[in-house]
Order: sequence, then C-alpha cells, then structure tokens
Amino acid sequence: MRLQWVLMGVSALLLAGCVADKPVNNNQPTTRLPNVPTQPVLGIEPRYEPYHPTANQDYRKNGVIYRIVKDPANFSERGQAIVYDSLAMSRLTTIGERVNPYEFAAAHPTLPIPSYAKITNLINGRTMIVRN
Repeated sequence: MRLQWVLMGVSALLLAGCVADKPVNNNQPTTRLPNVPTQPVLGIEPRYEPYHPTANQDYRKNGVIYRIVKDPANFSERGQAIVYDSLAMSRLTTIGERVNPYEFAAAHPTLPIPSYAKITNLINGRTMIVRN
C-alpha cells in the first residue's frame, strides 16, 4: 500500500512539471509603435475632384512659362508660404470659386486645379492639408 502512495506522489510530481507557467500564444507578435508625441493633421480631408477642364493648361505670365504638373502624386517642393490679406479673400479663384476666409486654401503656379497639398512647417514640424 505504501508503494502505491509513493508511485502516485512521484507521478503527480512528474505531471506537475509538464504544466507551463505561461499560456502558449500562437498569434503573431504585435509591432510596437515608437513612443513619440502625435499631433492631428489640420486642414481639410482630401476627396476626389475632377480636374478643371480649362484651368490646367500651360501658360505664360510676365515672360515666364509655367508648365502644369502632369503627375502630382510624387511632387515635392520647398518654398515659402504667404497669408493673403482680406482684399484677396473677397476675390474669385482661377476656376471661379469665392475664397472662404475661414478655410485653409493654397495657390501654386504649376499644380493642377483642384488638388490637395500637404504643407509642413519646417521650424516646428507641424503639417496641414490645403486645397489648391
């Protein structure tokens, strides 16, 4: 009888060693994102708009020829932005839209109309989306 108790005790110890401490996870490991502060992107949400049929032609102004960008998807340019005064806000755009002083908008001499641009402030890194 004593031998049976000893065999049961040894069997229990052997089986207890087979129990894993942690459950097995067969899922893919999650990718950790870098711990950096995030900021929302200001401006408007881009949406599909067909190009204006007559406003996207190459043109000449003050002796300079401007060629409209045919594939703006990879277009990048570094330059300065300006803010229009209230007089410019009361005028019409190239395609006849009235400028809304409460919306962000942009003008570029060679981007197709309408298009959207991501503008980045190189000093503080903040970005926004504007409609051209």
